[in-house]
Amino acid sequence: MSLFKYLSAAVLSAFVFMMTIAAQERTPLSVTGSITVRATIEAIDKENRIVTLKGSQGNLFKVKADQSVKRFDELKVGDIVSATYSESVAIHIRKPGEPAPDKQRIIVRPQVRPGTKVEDVQTVTVTVEAIDRSVPSVTVKDESGNVNTYHVSDVSRLDGVNVGDKVDIYFTVAILLKVE
Repeated sequence: MSLFKYLSAAVLSAFVFMMTIAAQERTPLSVTGSITVRATIEAIDKENRIVTLKGSQGNLFKVKADQSVKRFDELKVGDIVSATYSESVAIHIRKPGEPAPDKQRIIVRPQVRPGTKVEDVQTVTVTVEAIDRSVPSVTVKDESGNVNTYHVSDVSRLDGVNVGDKVDIYFTVAILLKVE
């Protein structure tokens, strides 16, 4: 599944902005956003390890806790939890000969109190197919062969970007659940 299905237009715009800066500096750049909500545990499906949470506006949502969540059995209906959901996008223009990154990794960080932080990091690599300084724009192709062209607000941001450059885009989704 293509990572681009998950990225919003704002994130894609940030990608183009970041890509051109990274080209000039050859350093990874990132954009991050998060939201924290308080919720009450409404139900716990211990067999399937699914916790149903009720938000402050009465909305219900379910969170799956995989086997790496060590203190799952300590959770109780009625517990108040804080859930912080974060997304970040980072890019890196890979130097010729530099190895490709892992495509996906899941990181679990146990917490002191019942709860956990789980991060899912997915990576997609695009190749710069064309640069049009008159528009200005950059055209990239992802690993599935999908080609997209993005407008660049300032032509000087294309300095250092070359056709054939490999750009690794890291998309991280993290959720931190803590019992209060």
